[in-house]
Amino acid sequence: MDEILTFRIGIEGLENKIWREIEIPCRRTVTDLAYTILASFNSLAYHLYDIEYKDYLFDCWICPEDDPDFDELSNAVIIKLGELKLKKNDIMKMKYDTGFTYFENI
Repeated sequence: MDEILTFRIGIEGLENKIWREIEIPCRRTVTDLAYTILASFNSLAYHLYDIEYKDYLFDCWICPEDDPDFDELSNAVIIKLGELKLKKNDIMKMKYDTGFTYFENI
């Protein structure tokens, strides 16, 4: 039986106002988690992201051969959530690049 992980996702600074709770099997990758998070907030996921957990920064490189400094251990596409040995109340941070700057006309 595949263990199911439950994540409470909040937007930094608004955690008590805007949040989602998602479940995902531990056999899924860090990339799967990232896209599930984005989908839960109705994002189209067109841009880059990274996830920080403890001493690792997992990036979304799909073509690692394009990066000479690529470290397979930090490839979000490869690493399974179960390999991280997550514990209750652990914190992961995800940064998402929206690709443009928001502004208002006054």
